[in-house]
Amino acid sequence: MKTTSEELTVFVQVVENGSFSRAANQLSMANSAVSRVVKRLEEKLGVNLINRTTRQLRLTEEGLQYFRRVQKVLQEMAAAEAEMLAVHEVPQGVLRVDSAMPMVLHLLVPLSAKFNKRYPHIQLSLVSSEGYINLIERKVDIALRAGELDDSGLRARHLFDSHFRVVASPEYLAKHGTPQSTEDLANHQCLGFTEPTFLNTWAVFDAQGNSYKISPHFTASSGEILRSLCLSGCGIACLSDFLVDNDIAEGKLIPLLTEQTSNKTPPSMLFITAIKQLIFAYAYFWIFWWRNWGKYKRDLYEFIHTNKSPCKRSSSMVTRFNKSGEK
Repeated sequence: MKTTSEELTVFVQVVENGSFSRAANQLSMANSAVSRVVKRLEEKLGVNLINRTTRQLRLTEEGLQYFRRVQKVLQEMAAAEAEMLAVHEVPQGVLRVDSAMPMVLHLLVPLSAKFNKRYPHIQLSLVSSEGYINLIERKVDIALRAGELDDSGLRARHLFDSHFRVVASPEYLAKHGTPQSTEDLANHQCLGFTEPTFLNTWAVFDAQGNSYKISPHFTASSGEILRSLCLSGCGIACLSDFLVDNDIAEGKLIPLLTEQTSNKTPPSMLFITAIKQLIFAYAYFWIFWWRNWGKYKRDLYEFIHTNKSPCKRSSSMVTRFNKSGEK
């Protein structure tokens, strides 16, 4: 019996979200319906894809292999659909994109020239702000944010994974020593956020599996400021990979606490559908970029892991659509 695209989509959403309930919420389905779809898929394939426990879901070896193949298939389908639609329509007009400054500087700005070449009739307007914003009141078409979005009126689409890096400069480590465990951080100058304060609970875990809440020696409202403080030797920071991976590759920052893991807190692309054509073009561009980003990250991870990479933060970029399609 052949599998369906719905079954593949549901399976991928469950894996990417790490939860049947979160996948159900994003797909606007009942939890029981999502569970039935995955079970039906397993019966068709004749293998167990996911081991279910009360606390977490874990892919079997067959499930991991199948997930990787299916995820690529769905991404190709989305890209093919976008290409066909783009043939008949030329996106044009002003597209307003809002994001926190680190994302603007390290994700959007480096890609803006390529986006302009691909869509020369779209006038891109980049705005930087922190925290939640009302897209309609601020007249913003797309907002990129880090962290899970609780708006039940929006749908999500996974694009890429990011990770946390615990880093310090060579100068700082030469002066203060290198922490060998999570507990050692108590003896170091940690750099934290003024707000939101939950970011000061780092994605590193002690021997008991508890995450570590720092007492910041320096605080700042922006990850970009914390990166600058870290580069200048002021202390240890826990920042997203897109802020610091280049610094690590160039030897300006050293990754620390490599054996730790973290929970998922995905960067998110949130957008309204008032100018669907422009937004669709931007979303498609991100899908295309994600493929290259994945290759870049694999190459860079190989370098980083060779040099004792920092703790991982499994993250994802999602695209979110207004269900009603109204402005």
